[in-house]
Amino acid sequence: MNDKSTSDPFSMFRDMVNQWEKAANEYGGKIASTSEFAQGMQGVTAISLQVQQAVQEAMTKVLAAANIPSRDDIATLSARVAAVEAQLSRVVAALGATTASSDAKPKPKRTKQPPQKQK
Repeated sequence: MNDKSTSDPFSMFRDMVNQWEKAANEYGGKIASTSEFAQGMQGVTAISLQVQQAVQEAMTKVLAAANIPSRDDIATLSARVAAVEAQLSRVVAALGATTASSDAKPKPKRTKQPPQKQK
C-alpha cells in the first residue's frame, strides 16, 4: 500500500463520487439537448404558470370573502395615496408662494383698545 491511501481513508469514496458526478453530467447534458426535453420543460413551465395563476385567483376570492385587501388592492391604494401626496405637495407649494407674497405687505398696527370695565 502506498502512503496516500493510508493517510486518506475517504479518497476511494471521493473518486467514486467524482466519477458518478461526471457520468450524471454527461447523461444529463445528452438528455437536455434533445427537443423532447425542451418541449417537456416548456409544458411543465406552462402548467406551473397556470397553477400559479389559479392559486392567485383563488386567494383573491378568499381574501375578498374575508374582507381583507389583496396585494393588488394594496398596490392600487399605494399608488392613489402617492398621487394624493404629490397633489398636496403642489397645493402647499402654491399656497406657500401666495402667503409669502402677502407677508411682504406691512400689516396695520392695532390701536383700538378693548372697552374697560366700569367700577
